[in-house]
Amino acid sequence: MIPISKTVKLIAVILAVTFICACTNKVWEFKTGAKVESSPTIINGYVYAGSFDRKVYCLDAANGKKTWEFATGDLVFSSPAVSNGYVYVGSSAGKVYCLNEANGKKLWEFATGHEVISSPAVSGEYVYVGSVGDSVYCLNATTGEKVWEFVTGHEVKSSPAVTGGYVYVGSGRSYDHKLYCLNAATGEKVWEFVTGAAVFSSPSVSGGYVYVGCDNGKVYCLRAAVGDTGSWPMFRYNPERTGAN
Repeated sequence: MIPISKTVKLIAVILAVTFICACTNKVWEFKTGAKVESSPTIINGYVYAGSFDRKVYCLDAANGKKTWEFATGDLVFSSPAVSNGYVYVGSSAGKVYCLNEANGKKLWEFATGHEVISSPAVSGEYVYVGSVGDSVYCLNATTGEKVWEFVTGHEVKSSPAVTGGYVYVGSGRSYDHKLYCLNAATGEKVWEFVTGAAVFSSPSVSGGYVYVGCDNGKVYCLRAAVGDTGSWPMFRYNPERTGAN
């Protein structure tokens, strides 16, 4: 017969373990072959993400079970964009891939010749993406054919934001240090804004303004139409947004 004191302790341990299990936030986990810096995209009940194991995964959002995987040949920093039954993603293999959303079959690939850290943006019939080879590309979303290419002054790790017929994207590491606004249809430069440091940050556009971060510790707000900063950049120690440096 188990002593009462030990029985009480055993019950306490069981209750504690039950409580911990009941309170955990984890619903499921899926282990890839390496670290994951790609941001997951969730659509139609599935999760799409890349991994440093050189693969792109499609997982069931409800239980984490793998639906399919696609091997790119190199690290995947890029976050997948999913649109109209297609998955678009870049790879350090220097390529942009278009995959079938349902089964992961490759439909086309476009070779940039340099790492694609940037995450694709899809707008209408076109895919926009940057390359470490100092270029921003517009590709036909169905065929992968290049529509236009804009050459910046240095590598593009920033992910484009596309809205209102314009493409906004950052550039630079050792030099260039700019935010560009390009005509989405032609790739012609509408304006550029010099930040003074690398722009790895991906722009966000809202209400006629473009917001982007920079390696100089600043977050900039620009008028989307002309690229003027107006009343600020906001320095990290200046939450009042007075524009002081």
